Amino acid sequence: MNRYDRDLPATRDISSDVNQSEKNMQTVRETIKAFFTLVHRWFHVDRIRISPVEGRLLSLQRGQYILLRQQIYVVFGPAAENSASKYEVTIHLDGDEGPAQLNIQRTVDGSALSARLLNRQGRLQDVFDDDVQVLNESYSFAANQV
Repeated sequence: MNRYDRDLPATRDISSDVNQSEKNMQTVRETIKAFFTLVHRWFHVDRIRISPVEGRLLSLQRGQYILLRQQIYVVFGPAAENSASKYEVTIHLDGDEGPAQLNIQRTVDGSALSARLLNRQGRLQDVFDDDVQVLNESYSFAANQV
């Protein structure tokens, strides 16, 4: 061994570095492929679509004010499944004419099929999309100030 051999770094096996680099590139390719497969499936799948009114009725929360058939009601609680029928949701309301129930019939997939208002006198009234308006927060604040 001469004096110049001592100054050179030890030679490494670069084949292990090449193998590791190829594995990393394969992992990146698989990740990109999985991402684009997910995006493709997201945009090409049939989604259950419901009208905005159905979504509003099923997501009413305690304390919200709604204008329903020209009457203002406050929601007593969130939608609760009727124990007699798992396809019926009942929302308890209180208005100027007394307590009422909003019964929403659902289809098997969960979307609203029809809605009926049961008032204090026991009268059932059909509720249509045009009959329901969720009042904004400013109305709730003003009603609580009175």
